[in-house]
Amino acid sequence: MNTRWQINDLHFGHPGRWLFSGLNLELAPGLTWLQGPNGSGKSSLLRLLAGVLAPARGRLVLAGVDAAADPIGYRRNLFWCGPDGIALDHLKGHEYLALLRTLFPCWQAERLPACIEALALGVQLDKPIRALSTGTQRKLQLAAALVAATPAVLLDEPLNALDQNARPFVLRALATAAQGPQIWLVASHEALPDSARTMQLP
Repeated sequence: MNTRWQINDLHFGHPGRWLFSGLNLELAPGLTWLQGPNGSGKSSLLRLLAGVLAPARGRLVLAGVDAAADPIGYRRNLFWCGPDGIALDHLKGHEYLALLRTLFPCWQAERLPACIEALALGVQLDKPIRALSTGTQRKLQLAAALVAATPAVLLDEPLNALDQNARPFVLRALATAAQGPQIWLVASHEALPDSARTMQLP
């Protein structure tokens, strides 16, 4: 599969202000660190690419799948980890992971135990997600992101609320991701591995 993310003529804004007007990008496999000042549209761009927000105009094609023509196929080609809590927070952690496994066809179940151990999630998986701390919910999402094996992964401030044991593991995982076949687009105020390409928003 030709893993490319093509963003053509993207328009999005709020009343009286365009955040993006005719934005064109092509993202390739590896780790891209999205940078820019507050208000430059980093989170909005990630949400647009994830399908959480709808552009006023533009075309999004990921791994050959057009978001307008096949929105479900497009969405299954990416994993989105944003700052909001997990929507299905009535589920227990292990139920959430089992649900995701059914949604992402290339899910790498064999990698999940190592992620759970490294992120100290073991005893947390039997609890309802709503009972977990913000940091633990973030770790649960990151564990899923690391094994979903989607063509693309979007992370918004992935290091926020993580404890000092989890942060080095996530940074090592991102450094490894930079060498792999997936597209990783990450917005972070904190430094990412040197292997990350940078993309600057004005």
